[in-house]
Order: sequence, then C-alpha cells, then structure tokens
Amino acid sequence: MQNITLHDCYINRDGRAFATGTQSLVRLLLEQARRDRRAGLNTRGLISGYPGSPLGGLDHELKNAKSLLDAEGILFQPAVNEELATTALWGSQHLHLYDQPNIDGVFGLWYGKGPGLDRSLDAMRHANMGGVSKYGGMVFAVGDDATGKSSTVAYQSEQTLIAAGVPFFYPRSIHDIVPMGLQAFALSRYAGCCVGLKIVVDTADTSAIIDLETPLPKDISTDIDVGPVHIGKHDTALLRESRLFNLRLPAVIKFQKHHNINHDLSLTEHTGKLGIIAVGKAVPEALEALISLGVKNHQEAGIGLMSIGMPWPIDQQSLINFATRYDEILVIEEKRPIVEDQLARAVVNVKNRGNVSGKFCPKGTPLIPETGELNHHLLCNVIHNRATIHGITLKPTSYN
Repeated sequence: MQNITLHDCYINRDGRAFATGTQSLVRLLLEQARRDRRAGLNTRGLISGYPGSPLGGLDHELKNAKSLLDAEGILFQPAVNEELATTALWGSQHLHLYDQPNIDGVFGLWYGKGPGLDRSLDAMRHANMGGVSKYGGMVFAVGDDATGKSSTVAYQSEQTLIAAGVPFFYPRSIHDIVPMGLQAFALSRYAGCCVGLKIVVDTADTSAIIDLETPLPKDISTDIDVGPVHIGKHDTALLRESRLFNLRLPAVIKFQKHHNINHDLSLTEHTGKLGIIAVGKAVPEALEALISLGVKNHQEAGIGLMSIGMPWPIDQQSLINFATRYDEILVIEEKRPIVEDQLARAVVNVKNRGNVSGKFCPKGTPLIPETGELNHHLLCNVIHNRATIHGITLKPTSYN
C-alpha cells in the first residue's frame, strides 16, 4: 500500500495528492524552481509578505516546508510590513543592473491580504513602472476577503491592481493555483511587468485532491518580439510610463491570446439567445447553477458560456467575438464590475451585438449585487430570469 503523507503535494512529481490552497502556493514556488532548472536556468526564489486572512496560514506552511525550499534555492523572508516586502522583491530584480551575479535571476512572490495591497500601492506602482528582469519576475498573491470576515472592510483587490497597471489572474478553484501561478511568472518575464494572482477565501481555505500531472503551461515563443520591456538602468519617468502602456500591457494581451486564457467553453462556435461570461470562481458556480436549472448541455439549450481567468486586461476582440453571437450577454462577477465595464467599452460601437447585463438588466433593473458575495441561490435566480426573457425553458427550482 502506498505511504501517504501531508508533504506529497510538495515532493511527488506525478499522481495525486492532498493539498490546501496555501499549500498550493508553496507547491507553485517549488514547481517554478524545478521548471527553471529543467530549462537550464540557474535561478533563485524569494517570497516575502505579511500574513492576513485568507492567506494567514501561508507563513506557517512556508516554515514547515523550509528544507524543501532551501533545497530549491528559495528564500522565505517574512516582512515587517507589506510595502517593505514589495520593495525587497523589486530590489531582487535589479540584480544584473549593478552586480555581476553568478545566477540568472530571482523570481519573487509577494503575499498579503487586500488592505496590505493598498498600503503597498506606491512600491508596487514603482516596481511595475520600472519593470522586472528577464529571468526573474514578480507575482502578487492577494488574499481577497469578500465578506470582511477577518478584516475591517469587505475587500476587492481588482481596483488597486488596475490602478497600478498590474494585470492579474483569477483562479477558478484550488486546481488553478499552480498552473495559473506558473503562467503568472511566465507572463511577468515575457511582458516585463508585475502580475497579480487573486486568491479568494473559497480558494485559499479549501482543500482538495489535486492532480500533479495536470499539463503545465508552456512559455510563449521567444520569437514574438515585444520590445525592451524589462527593467532598465536609470530609466526616466516618461520612458517607464511609455514602456508599461505601449509595450508591456500589449504584450500581456499577446500572451493571453497565445495561451487561450479567456475562452469559450462551448465545444463548437454557435449562436444563441443568452451568452454568459463568468469570472474566476463564478465559472464553476455558474455551471452548478445551470445543472440545478436542468441544463445538461448549455450549448443545446441556446446558452453560451465564456470563462475568464484573466479579468484585466482582456483582449477586446475576444469579447466582441462572443458578444456578437448572442441576443444578450450576462456578465457574472463578484462585487464591482470589472469585466462588464470592459465588455461595454469593447462593444459600444459594434453593430449586431447583444445587450449587456450584469449588475443591472438592460432596462436598468438591479440584477447582480455589487456588494457581498455570490451564492448558488442568487445565480439560479439570475440565470433563470434572463433565460426566461429569451424564451429558454429551464427547470423550476425551489429558489424561484
């Protein structure tokens, strides 16, 4: 009989293993180090931050895995506060500008809760404007507490990340943390910018049997030249601004399209009455709601579903392609609208596109709240409401 341990999620290279959300972040660091080594890169890892729910237990997991981290050349340095952690991580990206190190680069992971992201905004803005090294990279793992269960505010991190021009991923579940985290590091190196990783309570606090053999993302071809996006020495303020908005963020879109991060879940491209765009953890939640409403095949029911794993920035053409195939597009996302606003901007001048609904119906009636968190009851009601408007027959539920 196979001997099963709680460290299998760190040690094993194949099969399945039990892991929590915070353990998956530790696995991400180990996998990135192993990935670099297989690619012939001599890199080191640095992780720093400040504990806070829902990532409050990450520092304990890192301490418990110290021997494994040491073996892979990864240093865990707890910070006095979040902005000092950000500053230290960006400092590691300057390595080749002033010294002649015998390593290729340092990949850095910041962690903290939402309010800690707020207080790190100045340091994060400087890091993102300045850029990261080619074989380094910076990823911000932000713990979002949507209900404020352990914070003084109910938090949403998107606005802070966007304010600093930081693109970000939103794992749909614990199973996305490692592959999306690796994509985040690959994107940071490719585009030369910092990258966010939004971790909500339902993802951080859960546990699951994860598949260690899940195909991991491949780096985008280095043949696609995006210009001088990496950190420079004594760059002027206007040059940094230009590189971020004219080179780095367009490179993010190229990466997003290359890896098909935001994609249609339909088996074949088709037209229908209702197209649903679900964001992050709302993707599995929307699928569960459809099942409760008796929909075994959403495509046959005339319903389309698009999964958003990178809420900002989104390739506008992908939104237009989806929106022009349905009479109405329903955007399901938690709290204030991020994807819905991008969709509205993308299709505002497009003919033959569907109406947009989300926080409000097309007629202006409130639909999905901008506060609190999504739940199964709410999503069943919302989807049933919009489908019925278009003559789509769904099974009545106890929620209606």
